[in-house]
Amino acid sequence: SSRLRPCATGWYSPMPVPTLRFILSVGLISCLADSVAGTTCLQNAVATRKDLVNKGESYPVGIVYGNWASAQVLAEIAHIAIEEILGYNTQFAGYSSIPETWRALFGCMNPTDTSDNSGCSDGNTYSHVMMESWPLGYASTWNQLVDANYDFAAFRGSNLFNGLERMYIGKAVWEQKTSAPLLDTKEGLHEDGQPWTYFDPISAFNTSKLTPCTSTEFANDNFMQNYLTITGDTAGVSLTGNGYVGVCHADYWWLAPGECRTSSGLRCVPVITGGTGWALEEYMQKATVWQIPLAIGVANNFKEFTELPMSKKCLFYWWEPDPTFATLEPKYVTFPAHNAAAWADGNQTTTNGVGMLENLVSYDLPDLAPDVYGFVYHFQMSMDTMRGIMRDVASGESTKDAACRWATLNTGVLRSFIQIPTTESTTGSAGSTAGS
Repeated sequence: SSRLRPCATGWYSPMPVPTLRFILSVGLISCLADSVAGTTCLQNAVATRKDLVNKGESYPVGIVYGNWASAQVLAEIAHIAIEEILGYNTQFAGYSSIPETWRALFGCMNPTDTSDNSGCSDGNTYSHVMMESWPLGYASTWNQLVDANYDFAAFRGSNLFNGLERMYIGKAVWEQKTSAPLLDTKEGLHEDGQPWTYFDPISAFNTSKLTPCTSTEFANDNFMQNYLTITGDTAGVSLTGNGYVGVCHADYWWLAPGECRTSSGLRCVPVITGGTGWALEEYMQKATVWQIPLAIGVANNFKEFTELPMSKKCLFYWWEPDPTFATLEPKYVTFPAHNAAAWADGNQTTTNGVGMLENLVSYDLPDLAPDVYGFVYHFQMSMDTMRGIMRDVASGESTKDAACRWATLNTGVLRSFIQIPTTESTTGSAGSTAGS
């Protein structure tokens, strides 16, 4: 076949770029551990490996993964099970965005080129398994692929756990207060409790590490208008020739109404976010409605975003699973349960939504390798387990070693996932796929 096989042909060069999986797209990354020939993880690993056989052609089980640590760990665990327990050859292909991994599973010849749909609908794919797909934000992309390729659509093999994007607080901060209300709750951060006494003042932050408000979402007219509509905080925004903008203190901090604003930033709880202001409007709304004295700052690059919460006592934006702040042993701040109708109307004062992370398989995997499909179908892992693995990765362990150590300690669990599903569960329906 002329279809390209990424790892076999060496397309990918290493690009270890830390990335927010929903937003940043930085290119391809390297193949994982199968490049180390002859190495195994488990004792008594199957020595003789076989390929998939399809229409007279043979090829390895293709595992695709995203450019973030938890996906790489799960891809390695799948690699261990598929190679060392089931006895198949595997090959890896890494991508920087969710849509690219999906396109690979659908058999697109050029997964990174969304304008090129060649191969996306001919039923021929060399990619078969993706562990930890994040469907949030990409429903239209998934639906377009399914519409173009309904008879050959990849589908959900199993659910994992809910992926999270939250406001977090590190252990060094939250453990200072042991009586209710705790600092990882909106009640514990209410200004009446003077929560700023547990945090660093905003004067402790070097503004060279922050982005001026004018270059962030504080200058987003739509966001600021919606904030004004929801909260009525006329002093928190101002109308300019370019629309509404957030009113910032000393160019770098937006101060919540109440104690934080009236003290000109002296009685505030700093929260750091990244990008151009991830979750910025959400945090503004929550601060104002729940009377939390937040001072919101945006780190001026990803490096500063990852370093500031490590060196300062502050709240910070983060997502899980991910190792970036895992050594801080953070907790996320709790708010009232998610109200989908309110969020649809622009009111972001409740907890933001969660998205079930999924393991995906190609349409033909149940026929080509029912035992491999059975592994994906039965695979389970809790968020708490993944958090522990992420702490190990954050402490310096490679994703390959972390996966191997987990597999070695949980070989019985890993083997229990290898069951061939019933006929009903091996017929993937495009209507029950990721992104729906």
